[in-house]
Amino acid sequence: PRLLQAIGDLKIQDDLRVSAASGRPDSVQAWSAAHVASWLAENGHADKAHTFQDAAINGLALTALTSIDLEQVGVTDVGQQADILRLIAPLREGNKAVAVPALDGSDANAASWDPWHVRDWLVRNNLHEHVKPFDRSAVNGQ
Repeated sequence: PRLLQAIGDLKIQDDLRVSAASGRPDSVQAWSAAHVASWLAENGHADKAHTFQDAAINGLALTALTSIDLEQVGVTDVGQQADILRLIAPLREGNKAVAVPALDGSDANAASWDPWHVRDWLVRNNLHEHVKPFDRSAVNGQ
């Protein structure tokens, strides 16, 4: 209780508040890859939870996924893709202001990228070998 009060005193952003029911932050933007994996399992896709976690798909990344992205992480069944995208749709509401880096990585605002944007840029520029080390270090555009 004292730790929770101290955290509250620091005025931690609302998106870091954790839902008592799920154990995940209330804001999908604050979800880790483990939170995404548990959310998938709870929503009938336990068979893909480990795959998403291995791909380091956090909450912000989850809300940006397309059917092409799902296929790249191993969700090849069109019905399963459709269901996952249907489940993601309501989660996207809080992420409308998130910009996606340019395909060529030329985004002039790269300094403002969070770790997901850096990861996306690495993938789009075929620098896959750097994704896991960058994810582990939470490298951002700074």
